[in-house]
Amino acid sequence: MGVIIGGFAWLGNYLDKRQDNVTAWWTLGLTLFGVGSALYLMIKEVIKMGKEEDEKK
Repeated sequence: MGVIIGGFAWLGNYLDKRQDNVTAWWTLGLTLFGVGSALYLMIKEVIKMGKEEDEKK
């Protein structure tokens, strides 16, 4: 989860520096996208684990 969020934050920071932005819009947007993506993947995995647990019973 941290790798995904950190990767998107790094990419946003890189783009903001490259474009000389005063406000870090790329960093903000891509970090939020990374958080959403990481949460989606985590929830998807938890649901999968729950289904596997139900099948064992």
